[in-house]
Amino acid sequence: MPRRAVLSAAQRSFFEALPTKSAELAKHYLLSDEDLAMVRERRREENRLGFAVQLCLTRYPGRLLRVGEQPPLPLLRFIADQVSADASAFDAYAKRAETRREHALLLLDCFALTTFKGHHIRELVCWLVPIAVDSPNGNLLVGAVLNELRQRRILHPELTVIERLVAAALGRADRRVLVQINGHLHAYQQRTLDRWLIPEPDQHQSRFSRVRQPVGKPCPANLLLVLERLRAIRELNLSAAVLEDLSLKRQQGLSREGMRIAAQNLRLFADARRYAVMAVTLLDLEKALVDDALDMHDRIMTRVLRQGKQRQAETLQSDTKQIKQALGMFASLGKALIEARDQQREPWESIEAVLSWDALCSMIDTIETLGQPRRLDALGYLDAFYPQIRRYAPTMLEELDFQAAAGGEDVLAAIRLLKTMNAAGKRKLPEDAPTAFVSSKWEPFVRTGDGLDRHYYELCALSGLRDHLRSGDIWIPGSRQYQDFERYL
Repeated sequence: MPRRAVLSAAQRSFFEALPTKSAELAKHYLLSDEDLAMVRERRREENRLGFAVQLCLTRYPGRLLRVGEQPPLPLLRFIADQVSADASAFDAYAKRAETRREHALLLLDCFALTTFKGHHIRELVCWLVPIAVDSPNGNLLVGAVLNELRQRRILHPELTVIERLVAAALGRADRRVLVQINGHLHAYQQRTLDRWLIPEPDQHQSRFSRVRQPVGKPCPANLLLVLERLRAIRELNLSAAVLEDLSLKRQQGLSREGMRIAAQNLRLFADARRYAVMAVTLLDLEKALVDDALDMHDRIMTRVLRQGKQRQAETLQSDTKQIKQALGMFASLGKALIEARDQQREPWESIEAVLSWDALCSMIDTIETLGQPRRLDALGYLDAFYPQIRRYAPTMLEELDFQAAAGGEDVLAAIRLLKTMNAAGKRKLPEDAPTAFVSSKWEPFVRTGDGLDRHYYELCALSGLRDHLRSGDIWIPGSRQYQDFERYL
């Protein structure tokens, strides 16, 4: 069997350690009346204690006492108290090899226990391979083998033998997984994967290395880069069945390996392993890129809405001087009118005495400007950010297959309309464009005297898309974070 490292030093110590805590001792080493009756058949104190220790060890961890082994003192005291012996008496028992062998044979016969044989290795490897296919964790597999041996009433051998057994099962499981994955790959896909590992002259790195690079901060340029990588992976047309047939732990293990190993080192792998690692990594990366794109869109839209509020606040601050001037003029105008009424004079003469007609007309124009609804609403400043949203939005709508539950159908209808218009190069919205998703706060900006405003219609739809992705009413096939709730549950 292969000598593959399965356990770390700490894990090996864990499996070899005997219980010492009170709860563990009580769980594994409480002797029954039948057990105590067998123990009392031994006349000497050291034999009673030694036999009881042997009996307990055959049950947990499922082995015989080893030559020269000295169990922990808490364990000896716990058993000694039950058999009316002193824990120090075990020293005399440990020196008599013949007595230990006799007791071991008696226990094997009385409790129908079996010692570990060569055929057990073959049986356990065959039993363990399907488990290792789904869970390639050596630590868990060693524990599973030990539990299985206890259930089969087979005394387990040295831990190194168990490790070699698990290593053999892991090796067979790995080969089975590689064959399974490569069964979903066509020859042309394998050739393409090999080309992905060759450095490109204009990039000085391979395509596989490039798609694994960090995506960077959320901005239109980086979002387009994410969508470009996503498109490149999808052009490989890798079957989703590659991941569907794998357990999550296998997916994560192969994906971590593919993300960590340099492209030039991947070229040194055996063909089957190289293709399997790359295929799983790219399919897993495809899901991550979908989530990255949507996260970036979320952050960009959030930033744009926040910047609209900031511009509104800045505008109101800059308008403060004009507002104060207008209030001062209105106060003077009001006083002049009150004075004219009290003195029974013509109001026009009183007005012109404090304010010229041109100044009055200018002031009214200024007040009308300051009072425009768009100037008082943060949404009124979003049109300035439309060009940066427009840089990535058509590509994002084209690359991502948005789906909707009942709560997101109105927004999805608008998204599909925008996608169709982008593909056809149309700018003007049709009169029957869906508007059920437009909320009251967006209504004054989306609907104008000239019809629907394309900029605000698109901004409203993309903002709604962000909100419905958050709520789960809109989802993306192949996404991890934005998947269908029904499938997730």
